[in-house]
Amino acid sequence: MPIIIPVKAVIDGIGYGRTVNQLIDLFVKTEMEKRGVKGFKAAVIEMFDDSRSPIVHLDDDVVFQFEFKEEGIANASDVGKVKSINLKDVKNIKAIEDSLDPNSAKCYIIQWGKPHTTDWILSYDFRYNKKVAKEKLNRAREFIAACNKLDTSRSFHVLVYLLWSALELILDVRLWLLPNHKPTEEHRDRRIKLERLSKTSGLLSPEFCKAFKCFSQHKDSARYAIGEVRKTKKFNEQRITDTISLLEGELNEDPYLQF
Repeated sequence: MPIIIPVKAVIDGIGYGRTVNQLIDLFVKTEMEKRGVKGFKAAVIEMFDDSRSPIVHLDDDVVFQFEFKEEGIANASDVGKVKSINLKDVKNIKAIEDSLDPNSAKCYIIQWGKPHTTDWILSYDFRYNKKVAKEKLNRAREFIAACNKLDTSRSFHVLVYLLWSALELILDVRLWLLPNHKPTEEHRDRRIKLERLSKTSGLLSPEFCKAFKCFSQHKDSARYAIGEVRKTKKFNEQRITDTISLLEGELNEDPYLQF
């Protein structure tokens, strides 16, 4: 969702206007000096969670795509035409990422109109490694789809392992999207990061954490449908059904996982 910032806020350095000024000072000015230009209309800042330095794209380096609040403001017949658009009609804006790194976090700064007289747009997506995360997210969706096709009473052990796999994948997605949180192959590493995130970030719900810990205790018995998974009052078909609903909510309703 883009943030519309009045030009006065940028000039006075207040609110999000101060953020725009800080981003320009930290990243954009160096790129303008390198190119020998004195101003810009649009800038995209790419940031990485490894040792790479940020990359700044200016003006024609990147093409932007606009989404409008109402239909009919722009359509296919407008392609190639100059069209006046009210900033208040813009619902969302994003860069077409063909020329950008799919795994970088991104920040967009756009000056809407003439310099020093019109508003600014600030938009950002500080999720890293989205290409990798999306692959894992799609696999989690496949596991949940498989769960919905199985009988909870006849395939209990299979469902336990499928749900455990989906829980682990969704946790991995969240870890990949955060800077410097890439999960290792060790289950212990995931448990440690789960505990840390549950206490500090607010990204993991208590219900998700509880389900992750619960299924962790039973995954080995259910692995490859070998062994007997013992049912209890708290770990039964209803727990399976509730966990499927929980994860469907995570996948379909959490804005952080929509990309």
